[in-house]
Amino acid sequence: IERLGASKPIQLDVRIVAATNIDLDAAVHQGTFRSDLFFRLNLAPLELPPLQEREEDILLLAQHFIRDGTQKLKRGKVILSPAAVTALTGHSWPGNVRELQNRIRRAMSLTSGKMLSPVDFGLAEEIKNDSEALPTLREARELAEKKVIRQALVLTNNNISQAARLLEISRPTLHDLIKKHGFDRENRASGVGKIYMVAG
Repeated sequence: IERLGASKPIQLDVRIVAATNIDLDAAVHQGTFRSDLFFRLNLAPLELPPLQEREEDILLLAQHFIRDGTQKLKRGKVILSPAAVTALTGHSWPGNVRELQNRIRRAMSLTSGKMLSPVDFGLAEEIKNDSEALPTLREARELAEKKVIRQALVLTNNNISQAARLLEISRPTLHDLIKKHGFDRENRASGVGKIYMVAG
């Protein structure tokens, strides 16, 4: 790089991590994203599913944000009630991690108790609605199937052959399941984010 007004370049040794919910491959082909920048960034792309597809991460992130809040607000230990755990893991999280962080900040700022409930997160109505709409056994199986396929694709960076071996099914079967659960449509609708890492 060069400082403004300087004539001598400064050597840097950096690593850049960039994140987007845009399909950059498509953007390059459409001419809306520079191809030279894309190829510089596209050293080690990582596919990340939306937060609602990573139930195990929701509670880990929630606990992290709660600990952060207790330190900043100088509060004692704060925990989640069982109902709050159900509400957080059942919410669709259209705003992903940022929405989770903001809901926890709100709860930590507006409450003083040692246990957070769905009401504190503004999710009480969802708990009520969920309790009135128990999924059928078939629906529960469909959800479990979709979740494990999603995890296999993430672990193998969308490598169909590796994911099929991991799931102990054939490639054609996995292709059919991907089509059945609409993963491609979800990705195009920004269901999946992508992280690009480039070493300097």
